[in-house]
Amino acid sequence: MIKISLKVVILIFICLLAGCIPDSKEIDQRTMILGLGIDITEDDEYEVSLQMPVVTPQFSPGGGGGEQGSEFETLKAVNASLWDAIADIEARTPTVLFFGHLKTVVIGEKLARKGIGDVIDLIDRRAPVDNGVHLLVVPEDQTVYDVLSFESPLASLPSLYISIFFEAGQKMARVEELKLYEFRRDSNMIAKAAKVPMIHINSDYVIQDHAIFQDRQMIDVLKGKQSSMSSLLKEEKLDNLNYTVEVDSGSNTMIDVSLRINTDSKIEVVSIDPDKFLVKVSGEGELIHIASGEIKTSEDLIGKVEKEVEGSIEENMHETIEKMKDINVEPWLLGHRLWIQDDENFNEQEWLKDRWRKSEITIEVDIRIKETGQRSKLDKKKVGK
Repeated sequence: MIKISLKVVILIFICLLAGCIPDSKEIDQRTMILGLGIDITEDDEYEVSLQMPVVTPQFSPGGGGGEQGSEFETLKAVNASLWDAIADIEARTPTVLFFGHLKTVVIGEKLARKGIGDVIDLIDRRAPVDNGVHLLVVPEDQTVYDVLSFESPLASLPSLYISIFFEAGQKMARVEELKLYEFRRDSNMIAKAAKVPMIHINSDYVIQDHAIFQDRQMIDVLKGKQSSMSSLLKEEKLDNLNYTVEVDSGSNTMIDVSLRINTDSKIEVVSIDPDKFLVKVSGEGELIHIASGEIKTSEDLIGKVEKEVEGSIEENMHETIEKMKDINVEPWLLGHRLWIQDDENFNEQEWLKDRWRKSEITIEVDIRIKETGQRSKLDKKKVGK
């Protein structure tokens, strides 16, 4: 009996080593999908675009073979069913579509404003799809096919360009990424709100601004500094925030001063019913540019710049908060903070109805410039003769 059991175990082990799994395929029998784009047409049908790498032989000028070069192809299909549109594309390829290497999902604004519940459901049910794929929204004046088929001179594959963009460290201007699991998480919070980066083409890829979602439906867009303030409120940290302010140089001459700031925020619940919050923003900045080369940095000038930047950040944050109150969307988990402190009395429906709009938020900003960009320090003193 023991010998029979041992033989069965060995046979099973051999089958596993042989790769005898029904869904197993050789790599040359798969088409690796790197980018997925979904929108709707004027007839309310799904328009699906799939981006895939295509390996083609490159030949040297003298004739003869050369190295293999990677290019990509974007295929598009339209169908009343989302899955049937994907099946139509697969019918045009010689291999099986494989979503295990999917990097990016781009969604058209028209579909986003209608709601993307079907899109999220489809991605959820595809086992190979990673929870870490990037989600982006394409403005209505462009198509998802144009975005996925556009060939940037800076990267050979658009989907890889997007991954590289978000993985990069210090950038002069940036927008916070959003991955699939983060969208699902935020959409299931009390406010049911999430923010998704937007992407468009303007001679190259431009990734900036955030589309605001509630109940998986796009409601509005936060642009420029509003987008930055939203990230600072949500993540409680935002590095490389860029500001240009106008200050008096001391001789009744106004000059532009540019700086970069690493900021942090801390949100405190001051009181519950009435709901009052205190947002403390702090940061350290670096002077990047002074419009007039004749102006030297002084403690007086630094003080003026700090005060002006603090005022600008406070104004931009108030503006962002009021915009979200106007559309009654709260994407910063403030309701969750109230629920944590008073879970027995907190009413989710009241918060979504009008309690968020009635809440009071006080903002305090403290910015200090630590680097002037000059070789000398402000407090440097002469030594010797």
